[in-house]
Amino acid sequence: MTAEDTGNRLPQLIDIARLLALELDANRIVERVVLTAKQTTHADGASVYLIENDGRSLALTLMLNDTLGIRRGGDFGEPVEIRPPPLFEADGTPNRRSVVAHCVHSRRSVRLDDAYTAEGFDFAGARAFDKAHSYRSRSFLTVPMTDHSGHVIGVLQLINARASDGTPGSFSADDQTYVEVLAALAAIAFEKQRRIHRV
Repeated sequence: MTAEDTGNRLPQLIDIARLLALELDANRIVERVVLTAKQTTHADGASVYLIENDGRSLALTLMLNDTLGIRRGGDFGEPVEIRPPPLFEADGTPNRRSVVAHCVHSRRSVRLDDAYTAEGFDFAGARAFDKAHSYRSRSFLTVPMTDHSGHVIGVLQLINARASDGTPGSFSADDQTYVEVLAALAAIAFEKQRRIHRV
């Protein structure tokens, strides 16, 4: 991370905090959060998963990828057509094979330098996507969006950090801390929207 990157991060957080105070549509705030996270970490792709009302399944609501020109979900128009991983196995136990589901159940961020060599997770879905699109998913930063009660309401995932010269890079500990703050702001946006709808 360059000094310029560090200097840009605080103003970005302030802008989102201001938007949070003014904007009633949580989806617009989350889109801003995702675009900011992508830009400041130099990620090639990003996705947002939200937990459905039943509490047992996920919805993939936003998917961006610069290399593949993907802009799906949210205000981008076209819906995301990829099926999200299940939160639970067929026997009802928590799904720990999927990094997204694991992030929900553990309420912890997961940072991986290379998904293909990472132990403990099944990236068959990413491999199938890569094969279909002649892509290579490598580094992942998966962060839970947690409300004030400690409940995970969704997950923000960044894919393929890039170095300043465009070559494959890795997400840093500083990236993780910053994105965790952004994810918390996104969670606040959804919580605020829920409270407004209850009134």
